[in-house]
Amino acid sequence: MASAKLDTVTQEEFEERLDRNNVRLRQELAEAQERVQALERLIARKESFVQRLTQVLTEIECEESEIAALQKELRAPRAVTRRHQQSPRSPR
Repeated sequence: MASAKLDTVTQEEFEERLDRNNVRLRQELAEAQERVQALERLIARKESFVQRLTQVLTEIECEESEIAALQKELRAPRAVTRRHQQSPRSPR
């Protein structure tokens, strides 16, 4: 079997490659940090939106309860009025 021949590099070449790699990794890190910050801002906006929607939903439910109570109050007097109106008409 033929063994793989390793290329030797000079110390200067090694340091240049290392520096280029470090620059690339720093750039990737900076880009990743920017994406994280953008995602954190998005999450904060969505959390705020959820809070507003929850508040609106709570207000709607409260108003629906009030409407139901008012409708119940309105129905009750009509039923009493109908009974009174029907009484004189019906022969006894």
